[in-house]
Parts: sequence; structure tokens; C-alpha cells
Amino acid sequence: MKLSISTGDAAIAGEITLLLFNARTVAHILHLSTRSLAQHKALDDFYNGIVDLSDRFAESAIGNYK
Repeated sequence: MKLSISTGDAAIAGEITLLLFNARTVAHILHLSTRSLAQHKALDDFYNGIVDLSDRFAESAIGNYK
């Protein structure tokens, strides 16, 4: 089965990728500025984990939209 993918779909995937990488940056800034140990650890887990997921999403999108 062949999927029909429009350039609009590729643009949406690009926007999602950008949003994911921006979320990582914001989480890292918050991680460095919090005084709460629990928040510090939770944000650390988030910003370290989202990088791999964002990268996998972006690579999948590139593979689908080329």
C-alpha cells in the first residue's frame, strides 16, 4: 500500500519537530533554574528523554516525506 502524503503533511511534521526540540530547550532552562529537587530531577528526565524521541520522529518524518 502506498501512502499519499502532501507537502502540508511534511510542513506539519517539521513544525512538530521544531516544537519538540524547543520543548527540550525550555525544559533545560527550567531544570537549571528550579530550586526544587523533585522538579530538577523530573525536568532532567524530560529533557534528556525528549531528544531521542524528537530525533526518531524527525528521522521517521524525513523517511516518509522524501
